[in-house]
Amino acid sequence: MSKRKSREQSQFPIHESLSSGIESLPLSSGVESLPLSDDINNFRISSTFCSHAGGTLQNAKMQPSFLDEGDDGEAETSIKGFNQDETRFSIELQLAHQICAYEQTFHEALAAFHGVREPAIRSSLVEKVERDELKRIYQELRGVKDTEKEKDIKYLVKLLERVTDSQRKAEDNLIPEQLLKQFETNFQNAILNTQIELRTCEELGGQIGLFLKSQKQIRSRKLFRSQSQPQSQSQSQSQTQTQTQSKKLQRQLDLNIDISGIEFIVITLPIEIKDTDDAEDYGFNAQLAFERQHNDKITVMMELGFGRSVNHACYNNVNWIIEDEDINNLIDAADGGVATQHFSFVQEQHIKSGEEILAYYSDYFAKYFCTCKWGDEHDYSSTEPDDDTSPDYDIDTSKKKRYKKKPKIEKQEDTDEISGVKLESQSLRRSTRRRVESNSAQTQMERTLNWVKKNNEESYCI
Repeated sequence: MSKRKSREQSQFPIHESLSSGIESLPLSSGVESLPLSDDINNFRISSTFCSHAGGTLQNAKMQPSFLDEGDDGEAETSIKGFNQDETRFSIELQLAHQICAYEQTFHEALAAFHGVREPAIRSSLVEKVERDELKRIYQELRGVKDTEKEKDIKYLVKLLERVTDSQRKAEDNLIPEQLLKQFETNFQNAILNTQIELRTCEELGGQIGLFLKSQKQIRSRKLFRSQSQPQSQSQSQSQTQTQTQSKKLQRQLDLNIDISGIEFIVITLPIEIKDTDDAEDYGFNAQLAFERQHNDKITVMMELGFGRSVNHACYNNVNWIIEDEDINNLIDAADGGVATQHFSFVQEQHIKSGEEILAYYSDYFAKYFCTCKWGDEHDYSSTEPDDDTSPDYDIDTSKKKRYKKKPKIEKQEDTDEISGVKLESQSLRRSTRRRVESNSAQTQMERTLNWVKKNNEESYCI
């Protein structure tokens, strides 16, 4: 982690809000910000939103809980700005870190529910919430899988409401009620999606990943009839028809999966944080940060919500559409502070049962963090489809990959001739050679069998 940059304390105009981006109101229609009041802990959402000129927060001080170095494999950052001088920037910075820590508690809850070792990576590297009530919730969620409680929607919803309630009752809570419910709803939708599950990705060092569950094909009970019993012709035809219908159903499940609940909540960071490196200096995880320019200013944002359980790949099967207008409206609503907005995923291509759900995060992430073999910034061993060893995809030639095409190099045309077939590509040459070798092996086997047969006939003659 880079060392803290020295910054001069500047004078900022009074900021009227801590947050905006109301889920139920589109940003394009104009979202009013939540008020910065002297009694924010007692503030509740009402049908009318009023903006107040704020002062200093007397009862919204937050002392971040710094972890020991090396906890969760991450080095901690000494963060500047958490002091008694409640300037707007320090308040916004505290709020952003607290939102990240609160969001992480839901990741830990769903990791416990799905039975994985580690939750998604932390978005705040300096703030972590540890409460006895949360530990009890996690423990209860670990015992829900594969029981009747797993199907009890009200029970699961109530458990995540307890996570929210734990944050709501915290003495140092800065998060307005509206944002508490926004994150709660995001993860409730995710836990109720029965088609997806979290798993550990060993190839990513034990990092969590989101997968489509293996769908059990629906078969008639006749398919499980003992094979020792003779079947009539009509029974055999019925079985074949049922198998065909089952395969069609499986293909339909593969093509049209339910990705509801897989959503990002984008949060803007204070405008004083100039870029992703700056965000890292202030204790945020740069892997989840991205930049957007609007009105000649750079705004740094964080990707939060259950959607960040989806790992990055430069050859992805889902994506989320973030229109420039939506992002610009979000930046305007933030007014240099913290604001949030939902963005949903869309399925881009076929996803098989049991396959990992992967998205393209950003060019920045692809360049500095991604190690997949498809990115244009990476050194992958080959660009030939025959050499693709990915366990997740059947390469669809109609899908345009994200890496740039390499310039074509004029080569002398291959003139190898095998069985009268002119070879024009390396992959065709390999496949043809495999067929020739296979034919040669078959011919050799036939010769051997003929030799054995001939010898046997001769021995019989004797």
